Amino acid sequence: MNEIPTTGAVIDAQDLVREYRLPRTRLFGAAPLLRALDGVSLRLEAGESVGLVGASGSGKSTLARILAGLDRPTSGTLRRRGRVQMVFQDPYGSLDPRMSVERIVAEGLYGERASRAQKRARVVEALEEVGLAAAHLDRYPHQFSGGQRQRIAIARALVSRPDLVIADEPVSALDLSVQAQVLNLMVDLRRRHRSTYLLVSHDLAVVAHLTERIAVIDQGRIVETGATDEVLNRPRHEVTRRLLEAVLPPDPLRARARLEGADRA
Repeated sequence: MNEIPTTGAVIDAQDLVREYRLPRTRLFGAAPLLRALDGVSLRLEAGESVGLVGASGSGKSTLARILAGLDRPTSGTLRRRGRVQMVFQDPYGSLDPRMSVERIVAEGLYGERASRAQKRARVVEALEEVGLAAAHLDRYPHQFSGGQRQRIAIARALVSRPDLVIADEPVSALDLSVQAQVLNLMVDLRRRHRSTYLLVSHDLAVVAHLTERIAVIDQGRIVETGATDEVLNRPRHEVTRRLLEAVLPPDPLRARARLEGADRA
């Protein structure tokens, strides 16, 4: 896998394939293969916000993990420039319950040359950016709500000022009212730091809130890409239409009003 930076692109993935060997179903014979990704190409330009959308089992989380460097493709090329951080779906399982908030957020600074005092100051700054405070440094995950835990996870991802933030279903485990708060926070932080974002989700209404371009994935392949408003208002692929029907009101005027409201939020 080639990881040489390319001009203008934070991520340039070409023809990525990821296969997994499944357990044998018979005593004799080769174990079956599952092809989770089947020739995916995706390019992220510096500073843009892209939504990767698909149903459960479509391959979107597999692709996200490969782009983040947490997994390797079976074949294909991946060129990645700069630092990449990831925000995971589960605000309960992604934080070590034995670690204080300070240690959790400081994980994002691993490998950086800085004194403990300097790292602590950066951790406090990151917490304040997500609406928490220095008073939370010595507390533990069980002392926070789900929304607060996801804010801690976002602080951990942003403390090192990464070039790319990959958020894999970052609000799907939260209550609806908390989802809006976290999404608005991510919009604000992206504008402030001008980072590149890849938002992975099954929910096109969520993606409409944060992205300017969408890639739709189905059965391990990208089936549609385009500007967010174009894909949402004039979907070309049946998979995209089904995803829209799952989250938007059936009446076109109500649907448009909901999307425009999300854009203004």
